Formats: sequence, structure tokens, C-alpha cells
Amino acid sequence: MSLTMNKKNFPGLDGFIWWTGIVESRKDPKKVGRLQIRIYGWHTDEKKYIPSDELLWAQPIFPSNSSNDTYTCKEGDTVFGFFLDGDSAQYPVFFGRIPDVPEKLYPASKGFSDPGKDLGDRPVQVASRTMSDGEGMDHSNAGPTRYPNPLKEATTSRFARNENIDKTPLKFVKEQIKKGIDTANDLNWDEIDPAYKAKYPYNDSKMSESGHFFDTDDTRENERLNLMHRTGTMYEVVPSGSTHQKDLKHRYHLVHGTDMKNIRGNLWHTTERYTRYKSKGKAYIDLHSILKLRVGKYARIDVNEEIEISSLASITLSAPIVTICADFINLNGTTYVADHLIAPTITTQALASAVVTSTSVFGALVESTVIPPIVLSGSEGTCLLHDELPAKDPCEAVVDEQGGKGGCKEGEDKPPEDKKDKPPTRAELMAKLLGIVTGPGGGGTGENWCYTNSEGKKTCIFTHHATSDCVVLAYIYCDGGSSVETSLGKKYTKPDGWTCPIDTGGEICGGEVDVGQKK
Repeated sequence: MSLTMNKKNFPGLDGFIWWTGIVESRKDPKKVGRLQIRIYGWHTDEKKYIPSDELLWAQPIFPSNSSNDTYTCKEGDTVFGFFLDGDSAQYPVFFGRIPDVPEKLYPASKGFSDPGKDLGDRPVQVASRTMSDGEGMDHSNAGPTRYPNPLKEATTSRFARNENIDKTPLKFVKEQIKKGIDTANDLNWDEIDPAYKAKYPYNDSKMSESGHFFDTDDTRENERLNLMHRTGTMYEVVPSGSTHQKDLKHRYHLVHGTDMKNIRGNLWHTTERYTRYKSKGKAYIDLHSILKLRVGKYARIDVNEEIEISSLASITLSAPIVTICADFINLNGTTYVADHLIAPTITTQALASAVVTSTSVFGALVESTVIPPIVLSGSEGTCLLHDELPAKDPCEAVVDEQGGKGGCKEGEDKPPEDKKDKPPTRAELMAKLLGIVTGPGGGGTGENWCYTNSEGKKTCIFTHHATSDCVVLAYIYCDGGSSVETSLGKKYTKPDGWTCPIDTGGEICGGEVDVGQKK
């Protein structure tokens, strides 16, 4: 027999000394997953004899098929292990966690409990969630806690047990399911509901400290895969094999190579706000059947060179008013040159009553049957594109059946300026504001001014009781909130009477604003 086998503390020969204990720290300086564990029977709960930071570091044993596994147990967990060096008890090794239903949280001053020394670094769960369509979900975090938490509940995943599901993100996800989503051609569709119907013990569910879940669910007739973020954003493969992806915030999709998609069924796409598509190269759209475009307000096509429209059947143009702007008109191979660039206009009454075989269009005779244009006498008409026209132009010609014209007075190129309810410009507001806070009496009570910006949002600039000859400007947007924060880092409670909380502050030259009530 080998002399080595007669030695004491030969691993595997002198007995297997196993133990259980409570994790008191996982902050392994080597970052290999070691734990400081207070072991029952070997250690006392009096930390004055053995402080938490003087406990031996226990080595983990990870599965052989998981070479990169570093996630380990957390403080307060009950673990199982043995001493690799026998009764010398200087080389602890752990290889398992014992689940439990903890009844109470022991004092941090005592051993066999979570000391709670690193609460500032610990993961936290979501405390509340709010949803705003178009902007997505906002959430607030709960505070860090000592473990075990929660109490009187099993330490296994809630999705595995199918218990306290209302305390998981799934409750909020269900509240955000959309039904009757309208799409083109007056059709609508429904978002599917989450397919979670797990039965214990068939759902292999992993739950993280901050509230992430990953399920491999083998519940009969409800087999599913689910990856759910702590906020509720989720990707689920439902029992039928269909997928349900729900993004509660924004999504970014970037492909550095080629992105190819083939949809064998239908594509239904609904955007609640703006849709923008841009191709910096060529674009081809090949439709084998019907194309129907319905535009609620205004449509425009800009082409830098030529545009061709071809139909093997017919082209129909229908509108109460049709305007053609061109220097040259080519009809069936004959080109006509316009004497004056005038916008001929066809009204609905003229369309119903006038049928002629020839007429003068742009000063030339068109040898075809057309509707006679109503041309403003002596007009040097122009062709402005829609987005270049003012919203209301008092000088614009008003065409009626008698050829009358309204708008500007004779000899004027624009009507008298209508100053009624005209909002001040931003530059005017700034100048007025600076005049008050830097002029005589500067630093006293200011005023409030509001204007509507280019996006149609009402914006207010205010100052009250500036403490110097300078002031902090704050821009107010009507989008919710309850506090005021300036660029100087000052934060105020929203004053009574204000319906528009402050978004950001912009400093001119220092100073501080004492927010007053809206007039």
C-alpha cells in the first residue's frame, strides 16, 4: 500500500466532512465566484469573534459543461458544501444552494444573516411603471434590500411556482395589450395575450435579483419560451409556435450587411405617429395587384429630373380645382409654349357646363377637347408648391364664376397687417425678458410670456425674483411632471396654478430663479 494513503487528511480517504451555512458575502476579490460562508457548527453567530470579512472564501464547483459560469449565490442564501482538507476545515467548497421559505429577516449585527454592507451596489427591482404611447414606458426603482426578500415566500422563481404573478412584470404587460389596432383599408387586428399558464414543476424558470425572467416551459399544451426584462419588455414563443414580441420602450435595428425578409402571409403595419423611409440608393417597388393610397391631408412628389406615368388602360384625374404649371405643354407630340405663366383653374361648375373642341391654354391653341380655363385678367400668375404657400394669404386671388378677384387693395402688394392675437416671436420675448431683469428694477418680479412653437406646443418663458441682474430662462412644456429644475441644478416644487411643468432650464449669465405662481 502506498505510504501516501497512510497520511492523515488525504482527500477522499479520511472521511467526507460536509456542512451547511449562510452566505454573508459574494464580493470575491478574485472574481471567480467564491463566497464567504458562515458554517453551522463550525462558526458562532457572534461577529465579535468571527467578523464577516474574516470568514474563509469557499470555492465554488460549477457544472463541467459550463466553463464560463461565474454567477453564484447571494447573501442570505443557504448553501451546502464540504471541506476539501477534511477536519482541518481550512478549504471549504460549496456546490449547491438549498431553497427555502424564509420566515423572518435576522439582524445584520448577528451572524448567519445578510450583513447588508453593499446595499448601494445591489440590483433593485422595479417599483412602478407608467406608459405613454409614442414615448414608451417609464419606471421607478425600488430601494435595495437585505436578503432573504421577500419573506414567507419560496426562494424559487414565481413563474416556476405560478404564485404571486401580479408581483412580476407580467401584470403590467397584460394591461398594455392592444386590441382593435386599425390598419389600411379599414381593417384592424388584435395583439395576442401572453401565453403563460405554467404548472409546477414543469416550468424551468430563472428569476434574477432585479426581476428578469427566462422560462423554458414544458407545461402540457402550454409549451412556451419566454424572455422577459424587469420592465416588462418581452419575447415569447407561444404554444402554436408563433412569436409575441412586446417592446415597452424603443427599438433600434441596425444591419451592417444585407437584411432580407420574406413574408409568406400578409404584412399589416400601423404607425401611430410619423413614418419615414429613406433609400440612399435605388428603390424598386413591384406590386402584382392593386395599389390604393389614401392621404388624409396633403400629398406631394418631388423629382429632380423626369417623372413618367404610364397606364395600359386609362388615367383619371378628378378634383374640384386642377392647376397645371408649365413653360411647355406637349400634347400628342405637339408642344405649346406659354405666353405667360398663369395658373388656369377649372371649377366644378365650369366642369359641368363647358364642353368645347378647342380653346386657348397658356396663349396657344390646343387641338383637342378640353375644359375652358378661367384665367385672371392681367394676372402674372405663379405656381407655388403647397408647403411654400402661407397658411392664409389675403392677397391670393379668389376665383368665382364672374372672374372676380378679392384680397389686396388696388396699388398694394399686401393687405394691412392683422395684429390681433399675434403671438410674439422668441427673439421678442428674449429681448423683453432681458430688458426687465437688467433694466431699472432688475431682479424684481418678472412676467410670464407664452408662444406656440413650430410643433404646435405652447411654450412659456418666465422669471420671478431674480437674485442678480441676470436670470435663468426656463422653458415650460405641457407634458406632465411635478417639479422644476434649472440648468444651475436648482430644483423647485411646481408652483400652484402652473399647468405646464418645466422641462429644462437655459442659463443666460447666472443667477437663480425663485419660481412664483402663474398669473
